[in-house]
Amino acid sequence: MLKKLGKGHRCAIKYVKLFGKHYFQELNKEEYAKWRKTNTGVIYDVRTDEEMIKFALKVKAIEGKDMNTCSVHIYYFPNLNNDEAALMA
Repeated sequence: MLKKLGKGHRCAIKYVKLFGKHYFQELNKEEYAKWRKTNTGVIYDVRTDEEMIKFALKVKAIEGKDMNTCSVHIYYFPNLNNDEAALMA
């Protein structure tokens, strides 16, 4: 999915403050690699809707702590309810 979006999507930018105003700046390769490692993944342990809600709330509680990275998270749950799969973005 990230390959289709390319580098022009909102996951490849961060906020920077210049002269008292916030602007968007494109992430460099190292920052983008860090974002992919920390904000995307396949979660095999989540098997019910309640577990998915708890996981989402845990991610939301962590979000906003670091203004230098994108707050978008993309996770895939292949074992949801034993016969479903879900994508959380």
